[in-house]
Amino acid sequence: MNIRNLFYVLVGVVLAMASCSKDDNGPSPITDPEGTSQEPQPEPEQPKDTVVYVAGYQINGYGKGVATLWTNTIPETISDDFTTNIVKGLEVVANTVYLTGVGINGNGISVAKIWENGNEILLTNEEDHSDATAICLYNDDVFITGNYGGDGILKLWSNGSENDLTDGTYYSYAADIAVDGTGSYIAGYTIKTHKIATIWQNGTPVELTNGNFNAKASTIFLADDDVYAGGYEDNSTGFSVAKIWKNGRAVALGDATQSSLVNSLFVLEKDVYAAGMVYPDSNSVKAIIWKNGIPMTLETAGYKNSAISKIKVVGNTVYACGALASDNEDEIKAVVWKNGIPHILDSPFPKSLANDMEIVIE
Repeated sequence: MNIRNLFYVLVGVVLAMASCSKDDNGPSPITDPEGTSQEPQPEPEQPKDTVVYVAGYQINGYGKGVATLWTNTIPETISDDFTTNIVKGLEVVANTVYLTGVGINGNGISVAKIWENGNEILLTNEEDHSDATAICLYNDDVFITGNYGGDGILKLWSNGSENDLTDGTYYSYAADIAVDGTGSYIAGYTIKTHKIATIWQNGTPVELTNGNFNAKASTIFLADDDVYAGGYEDNSTGFSVAKIWKNGRAVALGDATQSSLVNSLFVLEKDVYAAGMVYPDSNSVKAIIWKNGIPMTLETAGYKNSAISKIKVVGNTVYACGALASDNEDEIKAVVWKNGIPHILDSPFPKSLANDMEIVIE
């Protein structure tokens, strides 16, 4: 679990807001003891509780990955101690928690999975390797994307149906999915001569790079009529440069002096937040958030290495999750940053990792 290779996946955010309805005619006037009518006074606003859900995994004493859901830093294990299971995607709607990811069966085959309130469902047969990398809920429909087989078949699962979006002519990889009224958008890459950053819009590939250098779209976000993708593209000097593509047009966030990448995007009104990593040297990695292209500082609680997998923005609060790691990586801690301040998630084990998060206001 090398922290320098933490290339995480993106899923959409669901913000569930509690509300109460009022009578159409409004409240009745209040009468004081003298019988004088008073204007109704507004009820005091009730405080809302913020619940932070984080999905990922812990490495247990047997060296197995244990699928884990943290609720406000408290862990709940979803899988057993004896087989490896890793959660990559998370969605929360009402009282239902959806997790997607991968498990390793007894024959060493990786199997794409979804957990619905902890109940495991296999998405493919166990004859060839598969992986469920991201999930998105739109209206009452559940969309999951992932990959199947050695030929790199890109998959889209929707409400029990399974669709192949590629035929294996070129190896393809799905990293993230977003869905709106116009259809599904999947971010990833296709391998021809090099990796080509690609978006599949309703199954049709749109190449974001020309294939001269390796590139990957790791995350996708839909805002109004705009399609944002984030990832990286290598340059001629051998560095990876963090990039955002807005409607196919690239903007570089990193520079040519060190490698960088984007793992997650969030757009709120006119502000574009991009979360990822920079690599100051061959032995270290630093989490970073760019707001409209300007880097924001993240505290690391004394750990040398840090990485971000997901970013969410609620009002004036910027949440991010990922990991903090010691110099030799014998200690890796799942973490949530809130406005740049780290909060380490509880775990009885020395290694844990946070891959996705949801913020729910109750």
